[in-house]
Amino acid sequence: SALGTSLSMRHVFEVLERASTSDVGVLLEGESGVGKEILAREVHAHSRRREGPFFVFDCGAVAPNLIESELFGHARGAFTGAVEARQGVFQRAHGGTLFLDEVGELDVALQPKLLRALEHREVTPVGGGAPIKVDVRIVAATNRRLGESVRKGEFRADLFYRLAVARIIVPPLRDRRDDIIPIARSFLRQALGDADAEIPRALEGLLLAYAWPGNVRELRNVIQRFAFLGARDAASLFDGATATAIEPELPYDIARQRAIEDFEARYVPSILARAGGSAAKAAQLAGVARQSFYRMLQRVRGPSPEGQED
Repeated sequence: SALGTSLSMRHVFEVLERASTSDVGVLLEGESGVGKEILAREVHAHSRRREGPFFVFDCGAVAPNLIESELFGHARGAFTGAVEARQGVFQRAHGGTLFLDEVGELDVALQPKLLRALEHREVTPVGGGAPIKVDVRIVAATNRRLGESVRKGEFRADLFYRLAVARIIVPPLRDRRDDIIPIARSFLRQALGDADAEIPRALEGLLLAYAWPGNVRELRNVIQRFAFLGARDAASLFDGATATAIEPELPYDIARQRAIEDFEARYVPSILARAGGSAAKAAQLAGVARQSFYRMLQRVRGPSPEGQED
């Protein structure tokens, strides 16, 4: 899969494969960039609705006063500017799958209306008119822990349970480093149109040491820079905007530690690339003891069950 083959991702795929055979609600939770929309499309592609439409609706990208109209449609004259009747995404996704991205951003006042649409399988356009029957399968996604939002009163419990019959937490890329090189190789082969293309060893060191705050989406971007722009060093490959910003509201010790972690996450891959992937040579170039560099490398990469190797 383009999203990895690690044990944690195989578990995700197994749950989604079972969920695909029915119309149960699927909720994908995970950080931005982990591939939630790709997974939602896979659910659709392996369902009985595969011949029907797949619609994406980003709940966080539409103005709050327009979301109801975008979801359920509106009648002519329903509000200023509504010069003609318009179908919402529920109607346009009829017979297929509706992917509700960033559902955790949905206003609390609108959540009961969404719940009603799911329970009664019908929508009422803004501005009146008879309810319209719809046949839609819902896959939702959020970068929040929606269970916590329920406990805080920010998200309705009944809607949460309706959406999350199959609840899958998609792990961030930094927690499944075994996936980094296979995914990168897949992206490189796609970019070059070469089924035999391989990731150079020096680049492997950079990729494995990086923290990947942007997850799979950022990895694709980095590989495209490597393939098309000839970028070879950390400064060219990785976007400086991903560096951790100074957070003055934090206590000094915590803010300092975060700054150190961010520096190491960028410095270690760069020096490792200069050393051609050799940790021993990188330690020499950095002017630090080999064991100190190994500890730095371990903090960036995470513990290795096979111990430290050159």
